[in-house]
Amino acid sequence: MSQPFFSIIVVSYNAAAYIRKTIESVLSQTFGDFEIIVKDAASSDGTLAEVPEDSRIRVYSEKDCGIYDGMNAATRYATGKYLLFLNCGDYLANEAVLSAIYDIAKDKDESKAVIYGDYTRNGVLFKSPSQLSPFYLYRTPLCHQTVFFGKGVFEAHSGYNTDYKILADYDLTLKTFFGNYEYVYAPVAVSDYL
Repeated sequence: MSQPFFSIIVVSYNAAAYIRKTIESVLSQTFGDFEIIVKDAASSDGTLAEVPEDSRIRVYSEKDCGIYDGMNAATRYATGKYLLFLNCGDYLANEAVLSAIYDIAKDKDESKAVIYGDYTRNGVLFKSPSQLSPFYLYRTPLCHQTVFFGKGVFEAHSGYNTDYKILADYDLTLKTFFGNYEYVYAPVAVSDYL
Protein backbone atom coordinates (compact mmCIF):
# COMPACT_ATOMS: atom_id res chain seq x y z
CA MET A 1 0.00 0.00 0.00
CA SER A 2 1.48 3.36 -1.01
CA GLN A 3 1.77 6.30 1.34
CA PRO A 4 -1.32 8.51 1.24
CA PHE A 5 -0.80 12.21 0.70
CA PHE A 6 -3.09 13.26 3.56
CA SER A 7 -3.88 11.81 6.96
CA ILE A 8 -7.11 13.30 8.25
CA ILE A 9 -7.23 12.78 12.00
CA VAL A 10 -10.53 12.79 13.87
CA VAL A 11 -10.40 12.46 17.64
CA SER A 12 -13.63 11.65 19.41
CA TYR A 13 -15.20 11.11 22.78
CA ASN A 14 -18.95 10.61 23.07
CA ALA A 15 -19.51 12.39 19.77
CA ALA A 16 -22.15 10.16 18.18
CA ALA A 17 -24.19 13.20 17.11
CA TYR A 18 -21.29 14.77 15.18
CA ILE A 19 -18.75 12.29 13.91
CA ARG A 20 -20.56 11.03 10.80
CA LYS A 21 -20.89 14.48 9.22
CA THR A 22 -17.21 15.16 9.87
CA ILE A 23 -16.06 11.92 8.25
CA GLU A 24 -18.50 12.12 5.33
CA SER A 25 -17.11 15.57 4.44
CA VAL A 26 -13.75 13.86 3.91
CA LEU A 27 -15.14 10.85 2.06
CA SER A 28 -16.90 13.18 -0.39
CA GLN A 29 -13.64 14.80 -1.54
CA THR A 30 -12.83 14.72 -5.24
CA PHE A 31 -9.17 14.10 -4.31
CA GLY A 32 -9.03 10.59 -2.93
CA ASP A 33 -5.42 10.08 -1.81
CA PHE A 34 -6.05 10.21 1.93
CA GLU A 35 -6.58 8.09 4.99
CA ILE A 36 -8.82 8.88 7.94
CA ILE A 37 -7.58 8.02 11.40
CA VAL A 38 -10.32 7.96 14.02
CA LYS A 39 -8.90 8.02 17.53
CA ASP A 40 -11.72 7.44 20.00
CA ALA A 41 -11.21 7.78 23.75
CA ALA A 42 -13.43 4.79 24.64
CA SER A 43 -16.77 6.48 24.02
CA SER A 44 -19.85 5.07 25.71
CA ASP A 45 -22.56 6.69 23.55
CA GLY A 46 -22.26 4.64 20.35
CA THR A 47 -19.85 7.04 18.60
CA LEU A 48 -18.04 4.26 16.74
CA ALA A 49 -21.30 2.86 15.37
CA GLU A 50 -21.64 6.16 13.48
CA VAL A 51 -18.33 5.75 11.65
CA PRO A 52 -19.05 4.85 7.98
CA GLU A 53 -17.53 1.74 6.44
CA ASP A 54 -14.67 2.62 4.08
CA SER A 55 -11.29 1.02 3.47
CA ARG A 56 -9.55 4.37 3.99
CA ILE A 57 -10.79 4.64 7.59
CA ARG A 58 -8.88 3.12 10.49
CA VAL A 59 -10.35 3.25 13.98
CA TYR A 60 -8.45 3.06 17.26
CA SER A 61 -10.31 3.10 20.57
CA GLU A 62 -8.31 3.59 23.73
CA LYS A 63 -8.46 5.91 26.70
CA ASP A 64 -6.31 9.02 26.62
CA CYS A 65 -5.54 12.00 28.81
CA GLY A 66 -7.41 14.64 26.81
CA ILE A 67 -7.77 15.95 23.29
CA TYR A 68 -4.11 16.74 22.62
CA ASP A 69 -2.97 13.39 23.99
CA GLY A 70 -5.53 11.78 21.68
CA MET A 71 -4.26 13.79 18.71
CA ASN A 72 -0.68 12.80 19.43
CA ALA A 73 -1.67 9.16 19.77
CA ALA A 74 -3.48 9.29 16.42
CA THR A 75 -0.38 10.55 14.62
CA ARG A 76 1.46 7.37 15.59
CA TYR A 77 -0.98 5.48 13.35
CA ALA A 78 -0.92 8.07 10.55
CA THR A 79 1.14 7.41 7.43
CA GLY A 80 0.28 10.45 5.28
CA LYS A 81 2.67 13.20 4.22
CA TYR A 82 0.45 15.93 5.65
CA LEU A 83 -1.71 15.86 8.77
CA LEU A 84 -5.01 17.67 9.25
CA PHE A 85 -6.90 17.51 12.55
CA LEU A 86 -10.68 17.80 12.43
CA ASN A 87 -12.69 17.71 15.62
CA CYS A 88 -16.07 15.99 15.61
CA GLY A 89 -18.58 18.51 14.32
CA ASP A 90 -16.06 20.26 12.09
CA TYR A 91 -16.15 19.39 8.42
CA LEU A 92 -14.36 20.20 5.18
CA ALA A 93 -15.93 23.27 3.58
CA ASN A 94 -16.55 21.72 0.16
CA GLU A 95 -15.67 18.69 -1.99
CA ALA A 96 -12.59 20.30 -3.57
CA VAL A 97 -10.65 21.23 -0.42
CA LEU A 98 -8.08 18.43 -0.54
CA SER A 99 -7.56 18.89 -4.27
CA ALA A 100 -6.81 22.59 -3.78
CA ILE A 101 -4.41 21.93 -0.90
CA TYR A 102 -2.68 19.17 -2.85
CA ASP A 103 -2.02 21.56 -5.74
CA ILE A 104 -0.11 23.80 -3.32
CA ALA A 105 1.53 21.15 -1.14
CA LYS A 106 2.69 18.70 -3.81
CA ASP A 107 5.87 20.66 -4.58
CA LYS A 108 6.75 21.36 -0.95
CA ASP A 109 9.01 19.40 1.38
CA GLU A 110 6.73 17.85 3.99
CA SER A 111 9.57 17.91 6.52
CA LYS A 112 9.62 21.72 6.29
CA ALA A 113 6.17 22.89 5.17
CA VAL A 114 2.99 23.93 6.92
CA ILE A 115 0.01 24.81 4.70
CA TYR A 116 -2.79 26.91 6.20
CA GLY A 117 -6.02 28.35 4.85
CA ASP A 118 -9.33 29.96 5.77
CA TYR A 119 -12.42 28.71 7.57
CA THR A 120 -16.11 29.41 7.80
CA ARG A 121 -18.32 29.55 10.85
CA ASN A 122 -22.08 29.99 10.74
CA GLY A 123 -21.82 30.91 7.06
CA VAL A 124 -19.20 33.64 7.61
CA LEU A 125 -15.77 33.36 5.96
CA PHE A 126 -12.76 34.07 8.18
CA LYS A 127 -9.66 34.75 6.11
CA SER A 128 -6.11 34.20 7.23
CA PRO A 129 -3.37 36.59 6.11
CA SER A 130 -1.34 35.53 3.09
CA GLN A 131 1.83 36.34 5.03
CA LEU A 132 1.95 35.56 8.73
CA SER A 133 3.73 37.97 11.03
CA PRO A 134 4.79 37.72 14.67
CA PHE A 135 2.31 40.50 15.49
CA TYR A 136 -0.58 38.65 13.83
CA LEU A 137 0.24 35.44 15.70
CA TYR A 138 0.61 37.38 18.95
CA ARG A 139 -2.99 38.49 18.60
CA THR A 140 -4.63 35.63 16.68
CA PRO A 141 -4.05 31.86 16.78
CA LEU A 142 -4.54 30.02 13.50
CA CYS A 143 -7.60 27.80 13.44
CA HIS A 144 -6.02 24.35 13.71
CA GLN A 145 -8.74 22.83 11.53
CA THR A 146 -7.21 24.78 8.61
CA VAL A 147 -3.56 23.82 9.19
CA PHE A 148 -1.90 20.96 7.31
CA PHE A 149 1.33 20.08 9.09
CA GLY A 150 3.97 18.21 7.15
CA LYS A 151 4.32 15.02 9.16
CA GLY A 152 8.04 15.63 9.58
CA VAL A 153 7.35 19.07 11.03
CA PHE A 154 4.91 17.62 13.54
CA GLU A 155 7.26 14.80 14.54
CA ALA A 156 10.25 17.13 14.92
CA HIS A 157 8.42 18.83 17.76
CA SER A 158 7.02 15.62 19.29
CA GLY A 159 3.49 16.78 18.52
CA TYR A 160 1.33 18.81 20.85
CA ASN A 161 2.55 19.68 24.34
CA THR A 162 0.05 17.94 26.60
CA ASP A 163 0.99 20.16 29.53
CA TYR A 164 -1.46 22.60 27.91
CA LYS A 165 -5.12 21.67 28.31
CA ILE A 166 -6.08 24.34 25.75
CA LEU A 167 -4.13 26.10 23.01
CA ALA A 168 -1.47 23.42 22.58
CA ASP A 169 -2.13 23.91 18.85
CA TYR A 170 -1.23 27.60 19.27
CA ASP A 171 1.95 26.58 21.08
CA LEU A 172 2.95 24.29 18.19
CA THR A 173 2.18 26.99 15.63
CA LEU A 174 4.46 29.44 17.44
CA LYS A 175 7.28 26.89 17.79
CA THR A 176 7.19 25.99 14.13
CA PHE A 177 6.68 29.55 12.86
CA PHE A 178 9.66 30.84 14.83
CA GLY A 179 11.55 27.65 13.98
CA ASN A 180 11.88 28.79 10.37
CA TYR A 181 9.54 26.28 8.83
CA GLU A 182 7.82 27.33 5.62
CA TYR A 183 4.27 28.56 6.25
CA VAL A 184 2.35 28.63 2.97
CA TYR A 185 -1.05 30.26 2.64
CA ALA A 186 -3.76 28.49 0.65
CA PRO A 187 -6.57 30.89 -0.35
CA VAL A 188 -9.12 28.17 0.32
CA ALA A 189 -11.95 27.78 2.82
CA VAL A 190 -10.68 24.56 4.37
CA SER A 191 -13.19 23.79 7.08
CA ASP A 192 -16.37 24.80 8.75
CA TYR A 193 -15.43 25.07 12.38
CA LEU A 194 -17.85 24.09 15.14
